[in-house]
Amino acid sequence: MTGNPNYRKETDLSMRAFKRSIDALAPVLDDADIHASFEPHPGDFLENHKSAVDMIRDIGHPRVGYLFCMPHSFVMGTETAPEMIAYAGESITHTHIADTHRPCRIIAPPEVGAHEHLLPGWGEVDFPAILDALRKVAYDGFVSAPLFSHADKDPQVALNAAIEMKRYASEMLGISLT
Repeated sequence: MTGNPNYRKETDLSMRAFKRSIDALAPVLDDADIHASFEPHPGDFLENHKSAVDMIRDIGHPRVGYLFCMPHSFVMGTETAPEMIAYAGESITHTHIADTHRPCRIIAPPEVGAHEHLLPGWGEVDFPAILDALRKVAYDGFVSAPLFSHADKDPQVALNAAIEMKRYASEMLGISLT
């Protein structure tokens, strides 16, 4: 749900443009037999979890879903991550697994909700509660690990983060990676 951050003052304008884009994209999704998942993001025209879920529901296309991003859970609203998941329910079609610290512990510009994308265990995300909430809504969609905070000029750092994430996902979360 990225848009021109200057349009945050005109969220309705961005939402209408987004819906028009989905109207154009929907036949392509149908023809290709694929799904598209969208997430609100700090600094974008939609930053609030409920607003994003409500917009996805309003669109009502079976191939358009909500992406729940674990490291955004501290900055997407006032609800806890499990409450966000319960609210989104079957609208969730993709999940990002990554950790972060609470925003008060991160130095970031005030106009962007501070968050990171760390390996699980490096931050403060409550993974057991989130995974339990995903089980309660019978989530069985896509999972990916955007570990942006492990970027480095040395490609080995990113590779090591990916290897550790794969180990965590399979051993700790019981996710089968193929």
